Amino acid sequence: MKLKYKVACAIIVLIVPFFAVLIQNRAREFLTFYALDIGQGDALLFRTPHNRYILIDGGPYTNIVDELSDVLPFFHRTFDLVVLTHPDRDHLDGLLEVVDRYTVKNFLLTGVRKENAFYTALIEKIRQKKIPVTFAKAADDIVIDGLTLDILYPLGLNIGGASDEINATSIIIEASFGDTALLLTGDAPSETEEVLMNTYSDITADILKVGHHGSKTSTSKEFVARVQPSHALISVGKDNTFGHPHPTVLGILRSVDAIIFRTDELGRIACNISMHSFDCGPD
Repeated sequence: MKLKYKVACAIIVLIVPFFAVLIQNRAREFLTFYALDIGQGDALLFRTPHNRYILIDGGPYTNIVDELSDVLPFFHRTFDLVVLTHPDRDHLDGLLEVVDRYTVKNFLLTGVRKENAFYTALIEKIRQKKIPVTFAKAADDIVIDGLTLDILYPLGLNIGGASDEINATSIIIEASFGDTALLLTGDAPSETEEVLMNTYSDITADILKVGHHGSKTSTSKEFVARVQPSHALISVGKDNTFGHPHPTVLGILRSVDAIIFRTDELGRIACNISMHSFDCGPD
């Protein structure tokens, strides 16, 4: 009897991972976009129809790992792409844990230099693990499972350069899947938004990831009027000391009838996007 029990247990141990992989590899009909609940910072995640994962920023703390464990299948340990929009710690710190715990196939960086021990440590980890690195520049496209990541900014390479305003170096991405467009602006200030408006004739988007956690230095009235988002996602910490999101920004978003979702109020937010429609809400 004990032998039969052991054999049965062994069969279960072998079969469960098999079916888990089978379920994972089965293509879904939609893409999911998450604004992860990581406090006062940014961490965004795409899950493609073929269960490939793209992480954009990692938040300020190691709790990115807890968020990822809630969203990723327990057996999934790989990111096809990780993006650091700019090397500020509220976007950067969690990526140190991500690189330690997961396999990262590709990294996208600005290349801008910042004297920051955490950024230096991340670059060293990337080098040690021999992760391929691409430096962002406008007009580059990344296509994964029907999801297109179109880099709008920076307009040119600045590898090894420095900046007095690191937020203004943020990688800005227009992501599109089917009929839905998402505009991901990092911490880009209104001056960078003006550059975008002067550079691109069409920067409309259905979903706007609001710049700089709803700071009044981003998300200008003119920019929102051009983008015309129906949905706005704000990644922001509860009871943060910065007063984010600023009431002026909330008023600007409401002026175009955008539906506002905030991680400080709702926790993790998920948008399920099919080829012709999408729906956002608390996850």
